[in-house]
Amino acid sequence: MPIPTPCSQGMTYPKEFGSKAHASLYGLQSTTKLMLAEVPKTIKSANLDALVVDQMDLATGTVAEMLGLPFIHFSTSAPIYQSSEVPPIWFPWRYSQSPVAQRRNFVGNIFMRRFLEPVFSLLNQQRQSWGLRPFSSINDTISPRALITQVPEFLDFPASSKPKQLFYTGPFFDGHGRRAIKFPWERLTDKPTIYASMGTRQNDESHIFHMIAEACKDIDAQLVISTGGNLTEFGSLAGNPIVVPYAPQPELLSKASLTITHAGANTTLESLSNGVPLVAIPVADDQPGIAARIEWAGAGTVVPFKNVSTENLRKAVRDVLENPVYRTVARKIQTIIQKKNGLELAADIAESALK
Repeated sequence: MPIPTPCSQGMTYPKEFGSKAHASLYGLQSTTKLMLAEVPKTIKSANLDALVVDQMDLATGTVAEMLGLPFIHFSTSAPIYQSSEVPPIWFPWRYSQSPVAQRRNFVGNIFMRRFLEPVFSLLNQQRQSWGLRPFSSINDTISPRALITQVPEFLDFPASSKPKQLFYTGPFFDGHGRRAIKFPWERLTDKPTIYASMGTRQNDESHIFHMIAEACKDIDAQLVISTGGNLTEFGSLAGNPIVVPYAPQPELLSKASLTITHAGANTTLESLSNGVPLVAIPVADDQPGIAARIEWAGAGTVVPFKNVSTENLRKAVRDVLENPVYRTVARKIQTIIQKKNGLELAADIAESALK
């Protein structure tokens, strides 16, 4: 991809920033406005001593600062910070230490700051009224006590400029709290299982499932598709896969040989927790960055959304299924995850940081 450069009359956003990205920005802007207005009185009425805040909630840390309350950040995705050493999480760029890549990352961070300007404008107006220093970048918003991420360090890009208060744990899930989901287990055969899920928020494009089914129909494996509940009618699919609105994902992944995913953090980590390699089709938000990390770690391969075709998917699926290196890496990450109780470790770090 050519390196984007600022222009004197504004900025032309990279093609990665399509309608879904702008919809996400609108949602973040609306949420920030609501949180700044409602959270202060909620916290006061609840008489809280400290806060644990999602990193993508850019407002509540400011509220905590105004109230004089300690707070920490957690991230269910890769940690978000700005550095010329790593691509911004919203971009699909590969990791490289070359000067060209670092320049690209630097300019990408400029784009991101400009893109988030409506949110920072809201934040800084409120911060000024509360007598707090203004924010100039994502780095300013990070809790000074701790930023805890469930992404294992092995899966993240290396950088010497990471925030000193950044802690890697492992997946936060512990298997509890999930509702029971019916599934036609009797339809599973002895063939290897390919599990396909494009999440629940941005999976409204049925042609992706048609291409996945077409790509897998001649592969000696059984395809299971979870539509995320958003798609009810999209016709018959090639190869007669098992199609359900929702799937018991952990149980299926314990039997799977491959996951085809949008590269959402939870599906990615649940797959790797079961030693399952991935074919990633990132759509929006942090998914391009997660997909780039999957590829960099060697746990799978990426088919960019704009390049999705039956042929490209078939090639990617065969590559990951037939090349044992992908499963070896996925199992290595599985072992790393199993050695750490991510949820318990995160709780210990949070408790220590909030003392």
